[in-house]
Amino acid sequence: MTVPGFTAEPGRPLAPADAHRVLLHCALDAAGIRLTEADRRAVGDIAALDFTVVNSVIGWLAATPLRG
Repeated sequence: MTVPGFTAEPGRPLAPADAHRVLLHCALDAAGIRLTEADRRAVGDIAALDFTVVNSVIGWLAATPLRG
């Protein structure tokens, strides 16, 4: 899986927003949701929020029936 706009450096910890973006993309991919460019920007905005918010969004995605 490729996360748009993200490049990891081996051995370097991820910033919280980067880690959140990876988690969100994984959850969206698992839910079968294909993203538009506007969706990608929204994911970036959500990723900048705290983990409690991001975790809630991931939980909602996990509870959603698979698409595709």
